[in-house]
Amino acid sequence: MKTRFLAAIDRKRKSPWFALGVNLMAMLAITLIMRPSFETNDDIVFAEFGSGLRGVKTPRLVFQNYILGLVYRILYQITGRLPWYTIVQYAVLVAAFSAVTYVFMNRLKGYWGLYLSFILLWVFGYECYIHIQFTKTAGIAAASAVLLLFHVVTSEKICVWEAAAGILLGLTGFMYREDQFFASSALMAGIGIYFVLTLKKRFPKKEWKRFGLCAGIFGLLFLSVFAADGTDSLMYRDPQWQEYQKFNNLRSELLDYGFPDYESNKALYQDLGISREAYELYRTWNFNDPDKFTTEVMEKLAEQKPEKRLSGKAMSFS
Repeated sequence: MKTRFLAAIDRKRKSPWFALGVNLMAMLAITLIMRPSFETNDDIVFAEFGSGLRGVKTPRLVFQNYILGLVYRILYQITGRLPWYTIVQYAVLVAAFSAVTYVFMNRLKGYWGLYLSFILLWVFGYECYIHIQFTKTAGIAAASAVLLLFHVVTSEKICVWEAAAGILLGLTGFMYREDQFFASSALMAGIGIYFVLTLKKRFPKKEWKRFGLCAGIFGLLFLSVFAADGTDSLMYRDPQWQEYQKFNNLRSELLDYGFPDYESNKALYQDLGISREAYELYRTWNFNDPDKFTTEVMEKLAEQKPEKRLSGKAMSFS
C-alpha cells in the first residue's frame, strides 16, 4: 500500500516542478559533497570582465554573446556581492537537466524517466557541476533544447511554456558558445531525422504546423541574437576590438590546435627570431611577449600549418 508521500509523488511526477525539484536536490548534493571549480581560466576571465575586477565592466566577452554579457552586467550592477557569472551558469545547467527529466517523465512509463535522469546525472553531473566550463554548459543547453522542442512538436496538444522554454534554452546555448551549440545540435539531429521519417508516414498537419511555428520563431530570435555578436557585428566594429579579435582567433588557432613543427619550419622560426626555447614556451601558453609574439608573427605561423584532411588512419585501431 502506497503511503501518502509516494502517492503525492506519483501524482506530480509529470510536473515540471517535480523535474526541477529533483535536479535542484541533485545539484545541491553534488556541490556539497565535492568542491566546484572552473575547469579553465576562460570562465575566470569572463567573470572578471562582467564583475569589473579587470578594471572595467564590459558585456563584450569575446567567446560569449554580447546579450549574455549584458545580463551579467545588469546583475552585477544590482549587487556585486554575489558571483552572478557562476550563479547564472548553474541556473542554466539545472534548467537544462530539468528539461531532460521532464521529457523523460512524460514520455516513459512509470519511473523509468527518473531512473534514466539519474544515470545521466551520474555520467554528466560531475563534469558539469564540479568542473564548470562554459562550453559544456552550451552543449547541455543545446541538447536539452532539441529534446524539449521535439517533445513539444510531437505532443497531442501544444504547450506554450514548453515551446518557450525550449527556444530559450537553445538561444542560451548558442549565446554561451555558438560552435558547441552547432555541434550538440548536430549530435541530436537523429531525433530530427526520426521525426521527419515518422511524419512522412503519418503526415499529421498539426505536427508540421508546430514544427514550422517553432522553427520560425527560433530562427527569427536566433538571427537577432547572432546579429548582436560576431566579428562583423554592431558591438565589435570598434577598430581596437577588431584587432583584438584577430589576435585572439590566431592565438586560439596556434595554442588550441598546435604550432607548426619547429624542425620542419626552422628557417621560418629563425627569420621570426623565435628560438627553440621560445617555441617551447609559446606552446605552453607563455606567450606574453608583445614585441616578438605579435599578430603578424602569429599570422605567418598559422599560414604554415598543414591543411587538415581526413584519412583512413583516423579509423585505425592498431
